[in-house]
Amino acid sequence: MKSKDFTKELDITNLNGSILSTEDKILLTLLTEKGCTKGELSKHTNIVYSEVKRVIEEMEVKGYVVQRQVNETIFLYYLTMPGAYEVQDRLNTDTVKMYRNYLVSVGFSYDNVIKFLKRKFYDFYIAGVWNPTDLEDQYKVWCDSNNLEYVNSDDYTLKLY
Repeated sequence: MKSKDFTKELDITNLNGSILSTEDKILLTLLTEKGCTKGELSKHTNIVYSEVKRVIEEMEVKGYVVQRQVNETIFLYYLTMPGAYEVQDRLNTDTVKMYRNYLVSVGFSYDNVIKFLKRKFYDFYIAGVWNPTDLEDQYKVWCDSNNLEYVNSDDYTLKLY
């Protein structure tokens, strides 16, 4: 007997072979649309409004999204810096790990590298600007502008996550 493909029947979105959760779909939609109401999120993701409402409220608590009031009844939702990093980390895990592990392996502070990448992915979300060719120099400039040391004295181990 031939097995049935339930992903088509359930209309589950696949991205490079992985099944996306409701939160993943909302993160991805906000990344591409730059801001949406709950109704627009429901339309773009094909998820019922009540589920979008529940998940978006959980995402606000996690700090992934923020709402901005347009008028008395309309609220737009946008990704925050942690939200922009989270969507990249979930959907481009290998690339994010590569950047993170490379910067840490050359001796930079793990905690500062994470902060730096959050800023870079947020800038990408806001302005669409991404230049991975000179990340070491960009990291140093970012540290200098934020009065941070490149390397913490007790932070020399490569953390693989």
